Amino acid sequence: MDNMVIISAHLTSLSIGAVIAVVIFYLVRKNHLMVSHAFWWLMVAAASITFGAAPKLIDRIGKLLGIHYPPILLLVIALGFVLIKMLTMDLKGSDQERKIRALTQRLAVLESEIYPDLESPEDRVGTPHSCENILETSGMEKTESSDSSGRQ
Repeated sequence: MDNMVIISAHLTSLSIGAVIAVVIFYLVRKNHLMVSHAFWWLMVAAASITFGAAPKLIDRIGKLLGIHYPPILLLVIALGFVLIKMLTMDLKGSDQERKIRALTQRLAVLESEIYPDLESPEDRVGTPHSCENILETSGMEKTESSDSSGRQ
């Protein structure tokens, strides 16, 4: 009976890894998940499949490293990967914030060129400037071919 429980746990681990891998490939294919993010999840799936297929592997690795309770090695490795993933997410977030700040500054410069009569940024906030008004003030006329919805 004890052997059936162990086999069931290994099959569960294999199944979880396979499901994760299939879902990740599906999300990447449908362009819902970037490949760089999929890499981490595919590593999780591969580890789950590997340790489900070869359950004694973690025991051997633990004994080689001198760990008295080898299953805790999985938790330590998982925690290490979570910390690495958090660091990479913070790096990407910082890069995005830097880019957003630069874009905001560029937008402010462009708005000051388009609306030179407005004195402060607060004057620009909430003012109704539609695309037609911008085109009219810049001397460009709206053509019917540019209006795809058929409205004039």
